[in-house]
Amino acid sequence: MRKINLEKMAKISNVDIWLKVAPPKGGEAQWKDGRSAKELARFVIEHPEDFSNLLEEVVKSSVGYVPSSFTGEPEAVTRLPHSSSGPRNHDLLLFDKRIVIGIEAKVDEPFGNSILQESNTSSTDKKDRIDWLIETILPEGRGLDDREVGNLKYQLFTATAGTLLEAAKRGKKKCIFLILVFHSKNKPVKETNKKSFDDFVRIVCGENKNSKEFQVNDNPITCWFIEKDIEITPQAYKID
Repeated sequence: MRKINLEKMAKISNVDIWLKVAPPKGGEAQWKDGRSAKELARFVIEHPEDFSNLLEEVVKSSVGYVPSSFTGEPEAVTRLPHSSSGPRNHDLLLFDKRIVIGIEAKVDEPFGNSILQESNTSSTDKKDRIDWLIETILPEGRGLDDREVGNLKYQLFTATAGTLLEAAKRGKKKCIFLILVFHSKNKPVKETNKKSFDDFVRIVCGENKNSKEFQVNDNPITCWFIEKDIEITPQAYKID
């Protein structure tokens, strides 16, 4: 696979255009070397062959085919139910004729609050969203009264839900939630994020290990959960 078309109001052909049309929520203050927004843009734009090979390997190992091309949108917005709680921004959303891939990039940023913390400090509307997230994503019978569930990260719920909703909107039966972890010196955050992701996948997918079929707006959609580590070097990115 060699063709990845990135657009958001305009064709994105370099990192400067990416920043102009799809800045992170924190704007230019958040656009720094070693931060996830800029590292993702640099990886995708400046190392297209590495990024293309990564996508090919991820799709082939999960869905079972080799994609020929993708269309992508950085900072794509998905409206989750109970919208007054705010939309979901994907770091990068990709789709082709068969699947949707929702990408979350991390360097030193943690996944944030647990779903129980969010529930305890939220408005009624956001609690309604949390109820919907639990009902949609978790196995039947598991809820906030379960300590393991309460410790799961809220951001992983919304990222999963956003990916599923985008697949349903486009009529796809399969999707991938992909986390790209760019290595940095902050190993404690990296290891904490990995444990958060592994715990989430273990509870959501159970014996299926890293995939599950969900019902989204009466549509059955299978989602794969995949994490890839990417080492930042002075001249390149090395995918583990």
